[in-house]
Amino acid sequence: MAPADWRAPLQCERAATGMLTALTVVELGGQEVAIQAAKNIRILRENGVTVRKTIDTVIATRCIESGYELLHNDRDFDAFAKHFGLRVVD
Repeated sequence: MAPADWRAPLQCERAATGMLTALTVVELGGQEVAIQAAKNIRILRENGVTVRKTIDTVIATRCIESGYELLHNDRDFDAFAKHFGLRVVD
């Protein structure tokens, strides 16, 4: 049996770092986004929608306000697409 290749974890880390640093970093919060997120969650609740995670409201609101498309696998964002026009990547 050959010894484990000690280089594999380092290669994975370098590859992951390369992929992540290629992404654009977007500041998520701020007072304006927080206020709009609170308004959005109130509107959703008035329409009988409960968002399970508060952070989803902030993420969705930032995307809506900035015109970003969101790639997700979380049903909480479906309500934002339906009620506020959140653009999602198919």
